[in-house]
Amino acid sequence: MADVKEGPSTSYRHNYQGIVYPNICLDSSIEGTKSLEVRPDDVFIITFPKSGTHWMSEIVGLILSNGYSEKVDRSLLSSAIEMIDMDEKLPKTREEEEQNPPKLTPFIDIIRKAPSPRTILSHLRRDRFPQDIMLKKAKVIYVARNPKDVTSSWFNMVTLNNKSLPISWEENFRVFLEGGMAWGPWPEHVKEFWEIRDEQNMLFLFYEDLLS
Repeated sequence: MADVKEGPSTSYRHNYQGIVYPNICLDSSIEGTKSLEVRPDDVFIITFPKSGTHWMSEIVGLILSNGYSEKVDRSLLSSAIEMIDMDEKLPKTREEEEQNPPKLTPFIDIIRKAPSPRTILSHLRRDRFPQDIMLKKAKVIYVARNPKDVTSSWFNMVTLNNKSLPISWEENFRVFLEGGMAWGPWPEHVKEFWEIRDEQNMLFLFYEDLLS
């Protein structure tokens, strides 16, 4: 997937400090997350991509709204903290992008101004988060999923959303095995949060357990 040359720039990927990210992630937001002012009632939902991020956000939303789905605040659930504001429709072709260039509004700016309690989504690795969340100032939920299903779900998403991108299943699987998938190698991502699973403010869950 790293060799794809066609498509809008928002479909491209880039390398930032040794990790591959899609271009909908801003380097400034990735860096800015480390200095985010953490609030005691913040809830961070952290996953590797395609591991139940939005499913878990709905669960948390229902808990915070006492089970009333119509009262769930979804204002922070459209994007991960490191991304642009995904409420805007992204272009699917180069021509479409040239005619209507997307505004790369950092979603982290929306999160900074949001009222409490905030539910903050992210796919970033552990070292990209404020030290405060490791000091138990906020709650952290990490969801891990079977890597076979992760890479299958990722492939389906990419090919459905970008039909012009010549990505084969074999190429997708090779990139995943070599650690070139966006947001970094899956094993390291999961391992870093598994190592702190017993911390008081940490809840480590498996996607498959949520299905049972």
